[in-house]
Amino acid sequence: MFIFDVPAGWLPLLNPLWWPINVLLIGWIIALGIIAYRKPAAGVAGIACSLPLYLARVRFGWLPTTALELALIAAVAAGGFRLWRDGALRSVPSDPLRWPATALLLAGTAALAWSPDLRAAAGLWRAYLVEPILVYAFARRALNTETDRRWVVGALLTSGLGVALAAIWQWFSGIGIAEPMWVPWNARRVTAWYTSPNAVGLYLGPMIALFGGWMLDRRSFRRTRIAAALITAAGLAAIAATKSAGTWLGISAAALTLGWFTVGRWRTAAIAGIAIAGILLTPGVRIQITAKIQNPSGQNRLSLWRGTVTYLTATPANFIRGAGIHGFPQIQETFRDPRRQEPLIYPHNIFLNFWLEYGLAGLLAAGWVAVRLARITARALRQAPDGIRLGALAALAAILAHGLVDVPYFKNDLAILTWLMVTLALPLATPAGFTKKR
Repeated sequence: MFIFDVPAGWLPLLNPLWWPINVLLIGWIIALGIIAYRKPAAGVAGIACSLPLYLARVRFGWLPTTALELALIAAVAAGGFRLWRDGALRSVPSDPLRWPATALLLAGTAALAWSPDLRAAAGLWRAYLVEPILVYAFARRALNTETDRRWVVGALLTSGLGVALAAIWQWFSGIGIAEPMWVPWNARRVTAWYTSPNAVGLYLGPMIALFGGWMLDRRSFRRTRIAAALITAAGLAAIAATKSAGTWLGISAAALTLGWFTVGRWRTAAIAGIAIAGILLTPGVRIQITAKIQNPSGQNRLSLWRGTVTYLTATPANFIRGAGIHGFPQIQETFRDPRRQEPLIYPHNIFLNFWLEYGLAGLLAAGWVAVRLARITARALRQAPDGIRLGALAALAAILAHGLVDVPYFKNDLAILTWLMVTLALPLATPAGFTKKR
């Protein structure tokens, strides 16, 4: 049966409901398989709604898994079988990210060979590469209409609202916050059901960008735009309660992306330039930025990056192969000061994260995915404005910007969320959705 991998403060609320929650989880997994068979696009929406369920964990003998993984397998297996039975898999045009995604998967698979802990690495390879790309492949074939895409966005709205409301409730109650030092009112930082405030921002930041694009689309129903606006406001309030600076960096990148394709590139650039100049010329803001860099958290980031770059440049083998999947913990121990820095599993920079985990080939493959996706999506947006596509592109911009100082991909829910955003950003996988020229 499932156990709940949540902060201890949540357990008094969840343990009395242990049996009912387990029954609901098992019922949901079975129901999602049935739903996906009847309507594969609804199966994709079910996966999107299930992202927080990775916190419900279970073990079958030696194999650990999560409710999210089981729901994903049920949806993809049942929905994929339905697509195969209906002949839909043979009628889809060639995927524009087929080769970049394949290159990334191959680089990650190769990195298993030099991982210091093959068993742990295999689990991370499965959760962060195989399953997210599998969801992407399934979603590309299942989402054939605008209604299908709106179902997925609606599911993400539901999931994001749940996290936002939990964080807002936590701000007022103080219940379930992961660490005691974040509980006092003058230092309160909410964590929802995660173990750190940053996890809330990493999940909600891309959601807010997606909803922002949807709100800007005048073709959407008025009630839909109002709902998206209300949930966006709740998400922003939750992020403010986390006091996570990196999340605002991501939201700023998302806002620039939204402005670039709506207000215009030159106006957006001018507004951004004025805003940056205003920030840099305001003494109080400059002092706060300097304090952020000089505080223990900022210094720990710099230490992580210096140590990682030192390792990568030490030998040609390190430069090319990285450290292998789950290799960073051993590297960090060579330079970590136990009095100042906690053990971490990633260097908190998206470029270094991919480089260390999957090697130089993995980093280049991830860049190939990003550049190819950006070109296709930008071309599609210039041809025909689309709120969901624009919001998904802004969400990916938020992930990239936040990734400069954090880990926005290497987590069960975030990896799948990223590939769902990739799916929503691309034109539909139908003959009318894109041509081979793209």
